[in-house]
Amino acid sequence: MSKALADRVDVTLLALQGAHVERQFGLESFTRLVELLLSPQGSAMARFEFQQVEGLPAARLAVKATVQLRCQRCLQAFGCPVESHAQLAFVTGEAEAGAEAEPVPEGWEAISVDPRRVVLAELVEDELLLSLPLVPRHADMTACGPAAQVLAEAEEEPREDTGTQRPFANLGKLLKH
Repeated sequence: MSKALADRVDVTLLALQGAHVERQFGLESFTRLVELLLSPQGSAMARFEFQQVEGLPAARLAVKATVQLRCQRCLQAFGCPVESHAQLAFVTGEAEAGAEAEPVPEGWEAISVDPRRVVLAELVEDELLLSLPLVPRHADMTACGPAAQVLAEAEEEPREDTGTQRPFANLGKLLKH
């Protein structure tokens, strides 16, 4: 059996059983995520807790990983811990996820898939992508070294008015007349 087929699960059956699934995924297997990383080394731990929520198969998902990113303050590589929690309700089509269908319970995110053929790795990759920082940087500025500290000090200093001309500054007054 191929690896792709082995990753497909029936979430309807798992939800009926109240199953708990823990999996470890290599970061190199996430094609969309790898494009954003400096190195695909490492793995992600995922825990799925399947259940029924108002008649829909659902899962609580917790994902943890440490990914290698480039600090935008000092441009050096650093390990960025990523953690995400999601509540996913599986619906069978776009119509069920839309407004005309019975709404998904509050606090649950509708996932439109065939509930008998869900790829767990795709759900984990989506959560990791959503959890990446918008601007990656070291949590502690001292890890960035002296150059980053000089830049931070420069940003904190008040700037002098250089007498910049603003060509449209008086436009509002002219429009009133």
